Amino acid sequence: AEYNQNFNVKQECITAFEDVKAGKYQAVILKMDDLEAAEPSYVVETTLPSGSTTADLVKALGGSSRRWVLLSFQKKVVAAAWKTANITYDNTVDDLQETFKGLDVAVKVQSADEFEEEKFAKLVSKAEP
Repeated sequence: AEYNQNFNVKQECITAFEDVKAGKYQAVILKMDDLEAAEPSYVVETTLPSGSTTADLVKALGGSSRRWVLLSFQKKVVAAAWKTANITYDNTVDDLQETFKGLDVAVKVQSADEFEEEKFAKLVSKAEP
């Protein structure tokens, strides 16, 4: 089933990534509704099934403006917070970091196996609107 519900920093987020690690999805993209909320909620923008290509990921992010996105792709966790980001088909997973860095963002990439709630919460707390 697609994730179509509000997320919090606790178990639901981890569950989504467990599904990625289990091979159910190749990528999960989350959007933070309000960076200034005391207890932010998260909405999954889209999920990419296993077997998705880099182009599929880029398409999912293409031409979008997001306050916060967290995604896992090919067992890599890529977290990015930015003010405005226009991702095009020319962007690949490999150059997402550099692209985001040029757009006043914070980016963190780590192994999905190293994903931990505490690290994610700390990353979120440092994100600026």
